[in-house]
Amino acid sequence: MKSIAIRSVTGAALVLAASWAVHTQDRQENTGDRPAAPAGLILEKSDTIEFTTDEGTWMSLDVSPDGRTIAFDLVGDLYTLPIDGGNASRIAGGMSFDSQPKFSPDGKSIAFLSDRSGVENLWIANADGSNPRAVTKDRPTQDRPEYMLSPSWTADGQYLLASKSRPPEPTFGVFLYDKDGGTGIRIGSAPPPQQPLGEGGGPPRPAPNRMGAVASPDGKFIFYAERMGTFTYNARFPLWQIIRFDRETGDTSTITNAQGSAMRPVLSPDGKSLVFATRFETSTGLRIRNLETGDERWLIHPVTRDDQESRASRDTMPGYAFMPDGQSLIVPIDGHIHRVDVASGGSRVIPFTAKVEAEIAPRLLFENKVDDGPVVRAKLIRWPAISPDGKRVVFSSLNHVWIMDLPNGKPQRLTNLSQGEFMPTWSPDGRYVAFVTWSSEGGQLYRVSAAPGSQPEQLSRYAAYYSEPVYTPDGTKIVYVTGTRTDQLYADLRYIQAGHSDVEQDDSPAEISGIRETADMDLRWIPASGGESTLIGSAQGGLSSPHFANDSVHIYLTGRRGLTSIRIDGFDRRQLVEITGAGAGLNPPGAAEIRVSPDGRQAFVSLQNKHVIVGLPRTGKEVVKMSIKGRDDSIVPVKRLSREGGDYLSWAADGKAVAWALGSTIYRQALTADAPEAVTPVVEAPRARPSGSIVLTGARIVTMNGPANEDVIEKGDVVVTDNHIVAVGAIGKVKRPAGARIVDVTGKTIIPGFVDVHAHMWPPHGVHQTQVWQYLANLAYGVTTTRDPQTSTNDVFAYADLVETGDIIGPRVLATGPGVFSSSGLDDKDATAAFVKRYKEAYKTDTIKQYVAGDRIVRQWIIRST
Repeated sequence: MKSIAIRSVTGAALVLAASWAVHTQDRQENTGDRPAAPAGLILEKSDTIEFTTDEGTWMSLDVSPDGRTIAFDLVGDLYTLPIDGGNASRIAGGMSFDSQPKFSPDGKSIAFLSDRSGVENLWIANADGSNPRAVTKDRPTQDRPEYMLSPSWTADGQYLLASKSRPPEPTFGVFLYDKDGGTGIRIGSAPPPQQPLGEGGGPPRPAPNRMGAVASPDGKFIFYAERMGTFTYNARFPLWQIIRFDRETGDTSTITNAQGSAMRPVLSPDGKSLVFATRFETSTGLRIRNLETGDERWLIHPVTRDDQESRASRDTMPGYAFMPDGQSLIVPIDGHIHRVDVASGGSRVIPFTAKVEAEIAPRLLFENKVDDGPVVRAKLIRWPAISPDGKRVVFSSLNHVWIMDLPNGKPQRLTNLSQGEFMPTWSPDGRYVAFVTWSSEGGQLYRVSAAPGSQPEQLSRYAAYYSEPVYTPDGTKIVYVTGTRTDQLYADLRYIQAGHSDVEQDDSPAEISGIRETADMDLRWIPASGGESTLIGSAQGGLSSPHFANDSVHIYLTGRRGLTSIRIDGFDRRQLVEITGAGAGLNPPGAAEIRVSPDGRQAFVSLQNKHVIVGLPRTGKEVVKMSIKGRDDSIVPVKRLSREGGDYLSWAADGKAVAWALGSTIYRQALTADAPEAVTPVVEAPRARPSGSIVLTGARIVTMNGPANEDVIEKGDVVVTDNHIVAVGAIGKVKRPAGARIVDVTGKTIIPGFVDVHAHMWPPHGVHQTQVWQYLANLAYGVTTTRDPQTSTNDVFAYADLVETGDIIGPRVLATGPGVFSSSGLDDKDATAAFVKRYKEAYKTDTIKQYVAGDRIVRQWIIRST
């Protein structure tokens, strides 16, 4: 085997050098944890965009060893070009994103990056693009995407250097790969080890970020750019400097002190000079450094602007290269390819023409009509609770509590209260339903006989924020989560307008969005017939979903770290179980909700938008840690239920079945069954639609039709009939309907309502407001339609329904629903399809918002599923 250093060093001596800190690239993962390697990209070409160009954006390039050919990337394809310019030839293309070509020292091969396998990996092809083969074969991360950048060769042509960022590591590290394959060897120290959630003291230590590695011609050193961390707002320069790594000893030296940072090092063929990019004032230039004397000078300024303030996922600068004789460099500048003379800094353009053939997948374009019908059907059934005898269900929808006979009864209002009603729960004997309310006066805790139209009985003695009530199994107490009403009231502008100055004085900005998950809440109990409440303890850390199992003493709650219990007297608080799913590193996503069975022996778990049943072994005071992934090797048996997931988990009173809701459908599944039963209650209300006609007259009207079509009407009429604008024009030119109401708006200006397509208006979730200040503020400034591209929770659909029914004043609210993230449990194409199904069928959204939800194959699974 060849030694990694050119000088005569044995392999054993190399391994023993402690400062090497050698690691395999996937050291943090067991082979069994890793998902199966995808066969490749799955979206097929539907069309080709063809055009000819003589410029390109952020082209990385290289020069062949004989100095006759330039290789460069353009819109995800690879091209070659004669050194004096001319017509470029595409040598690699297709649906993959191929980039950053680099000629081998013998000129026979080109290394490049490609995601054609579904994950960005390092590849090699013949110099003409034929015979592509993977050097690295990394699999999907089950987290954010893997990025690779800036490949380069060692002088002997046996090894490749590349920077890679793979979760859980947040930064790029430099790795050395044999051209024939393997998992690679890390160059230099590894980032600080990740701390398990809740362990370790203080903030995490910043990790080194290393890019653009190149090996010296004599094989002694590796040069790369380094900064600490990945990205910060309001960054202070310098961020990057050039590091020299000794391949024998592992010692490192910082060789630049550039105040505008030093990035993307390139060595001259004789190894005596170093060129790097640096910022001067607002633009970027290249400086050249004599590595023997340390003298520096400007080579050329300006060039393409660097990307150092961002995460630099394609490196901080596009690739550039020396000519083999070292007398000039080939540099991409402002979209063109330049030849820069080293001695004088003079530059001339190398003209090129490239015929681009960009293959594209099918266009995702769906036309959807806004529902303006006479009836609003509720999109969400919230907190369904099946009666102890299994014959009825209560739930909240359109801000009221409903009761329905199973399986095909008609939903009926349980009370006649005008306040918002939420979170119903059955008494163990099935006689009563307890629930919480909310209004502009605050919230209360009620119970009501389990018959439609019953008169509710107020149990609480004062207004507060009440949520998540639950009866003890013996039926004598109700446990609930509570907080101050002031926090929640701050989102209710009707309360302020009524003159309650106590809210106006409490102007803490942190309360503007109502109750936060990190707000201090308390766990209390009250006698089942009402009376004074008793403090149990703090619901510290956002503990939620209180419930009981086989006694009336131990309360179980879901927290960020798993399942916690506390005695009803406030003692013996401890974590019992930690349940995590698939993800990189030591802190994969945890369970969203855990419900203990009535006998205390099992738990119903919502984990990464899937449902499972797991055993609950008792192991003393030690926390049981369960990792549930896409295979059957968990520490306890796992019964997998719905791959589509859902909310509001519960157990049947006898522990033989579980239930949940997704959208407007309630599901119930016996533990012995292979599939759930589904019930879809129909809850409807009239849409708030004005009738008749109104004429707004005398205003200056901005029509947005353009200057040629009466863009501005100085005095005009706007005619509205039955919720639609039917006519706009100058006074006297528009027919006014008989009997229309005339409103003189002389001196005013009327414009079309604004449509805000990126508006995060997040009122409190769970217990909903009676008015939402964000909605009112948008209307006040002329926004009549909003679209929220990532709502965090599904509560927005219930709020949007209330706007349509007129119960809440606001603009029309369109939304994607919760975003699609890398932590959403997108293990494979089937799991992805099951997850995306909720948006189409349960939430009935017209669009979804996916963030960088994983490697490219994962993003294609999402696209295919839509």
